[in-house]
Amino acid sequence: MIFHFSHCRTILVEDAPGLAIFNFGAEGFQYQPTDYYLRPMYLEYERNMGHNNIGCGCRCLGSRSSLSFVLNHAEKTARAFRDKKYFAFHWSCSATHDTFNIPTQVDETLEIFLQRLMKDNLLNHTLLIVMSDHGPRQQRKGDFFYTAQGQCEKRLPLLMLVFPKWVKKKYAAAIANVRENSRMLTSHFDLHHTLLDLMDLDTLKNYSLLKRSPDEEDSGQGRSLFLRMSTNRTCQEAGIPQKHCACDCLNLPVPEKKCSWLWIWEVINLVLISIFAVSILVITLRQRNCRQQR
Repeated sequence: MIFHFSHCRTILVEDAPGLAIFNFGAEGFQYQPTDYYLRPMYLEYERNMGHNNIGCGCRCLGSRSSLSFVLNHAEKTARAFRDKKYFAFHWSCSATHDTFNIPTQVDETLEIFLQRLMKDNLLNHTLLIVMSDHGPRQQRKGDFFYTAQGQCEKRLPLLMLVFPKWVKKKYAAAIANVRENSRMLTSHFDLHHTLLDLMDLDTLKNYSLLKRSPDEEDSGQGRSLFLRMSTNRTCQEAGIPQKHCACDCLNLPVPEKKCSWLWIWEVINLVLISIFAVSILVITLRQRNCRQQR
């Protein structure tokens, strides 16, 4: 709504509708939330063309991946509004959720998308943000989740910001703070305040940054990444719940995993039961045939 009232075109596009941000465990929107809202159309795409279902949605729409659909729309958006103000939120779960290896298969898709944006100068007046809501937490398959490293990384969501060159030059101090903060404890609450600062670029000028004391108390509801973060910032100050704290990665509790030999034994039992059932059926049928022949 903030961007809408600032005369920005607003766009919301998601794949994997079962995991949609405002629909998973929620009731969604009563009214259309943005100027361009693709959920109704995407649901029809999945119903008519979707396959390779992952439970929360389909990895593929016809001959292309769901991720390709999202990125293709993001590129079209950038071209359509290259000289206008817009805020676009394109979110994809289909290639990364509940899987550990498939993301490597879409590297080329993402690379081509980024190369097109750069080659055609579609980011000259646009801040590109590549982010996630959490790190890899593949619990259902594989062993990585059940390691200290896995427990640490699931608490570390990705956040990358790509600024136009002229912004880096004109607001050098603000960008320097962003780089410095990449080594500090931050959260997506901070990203929210960063986006608010972009509504008025005068807040990025040196005199404005100096007015906003770096030592002012952290409210726990975020602080702009254009301001320097304290090196002693705690998760509580950053608004990060204790269960998501990654300050002490070496001593995070690692959940117990069912012993692999027990899982194998259950599978063997299942196979043996199946074979036994088939054997009984075959023997019964043979006995009936023998009686009929007599």
